[in-house]
Amino acid sequence: MNRTITVKGTGNITLRPDQVVIPVTLVVTDLDYTEVMRRSTEALDAVCAALETAGFRREDVKTLDLSVNTRYVGVHEDGVYKQVFAGYECRHSLKLAFDLDQERLGETITALAGCEAKPEFSIRFTVKDQEAAKNTMLRSAAADARRKAETLCAAAGVTLGALSSILYDWKDVNLYSQSNLMLADAAPAAGMMKRMAIEPEDVTASDTVTFLWEIV
Repeated sequence: MNRTITVKGTGNITLRPDQVVIPVTLVVTDLDYTEVMRRSTEALDAVCAALETAGFRREDVKTLDLSVNTRYVGVHEDGVYKQVFAGYECRHSLKLAFDLDQERLGETITALAGCEAKPEFSIRFTVKDQEAAKNTMLRSAAADARRKAETLCAAAGVTLGALSSILYDWKDVNLYSQSNLMLADAAPAAGMMKRMAIEPEDVTASDTVTFLWEIV
């Protein structure tokens, strides 16, 4: 029977954010399906036009999700409660990402806050090269596991042998800073953003990998 040792290695990273991600949501409601779609298109055009003033192109605004759903409201009629059709709701979720730059961030917020479509938006911070960040985590996890395995083997008076297997579930890792900008009233606050020094919190994340070694 082969003797083995199984160790979980944890990789940690701490990185300074270098990218801004702005989720934008447009919500349009109307009793007529054709009209709600027309108005949703107009709202998207308005957002893209506003962002052009901050130096963005239309293709920089990415669609994440687009849905059209029926809306109903509850009413009481003659003592009976029922659901009544209230129209259609078109929800268009967008994303804008760009390199972290204080001046451009202020210009972008100003553009969105002044847009006639009244988009809902927030500001998040992340790292641009997420693949490199994840690879760094995995290398760190491998080194951590080997240190633990060698320590355990030395304490047990055995020798760490050949690596037998690696188990990893490839889960999604959150590479966003905990710093989020939520503006209660974006319009007056937007002008102040150009003068406000914002230093987002570092991006911290961890991931775990399981290693199996033979012991001799």
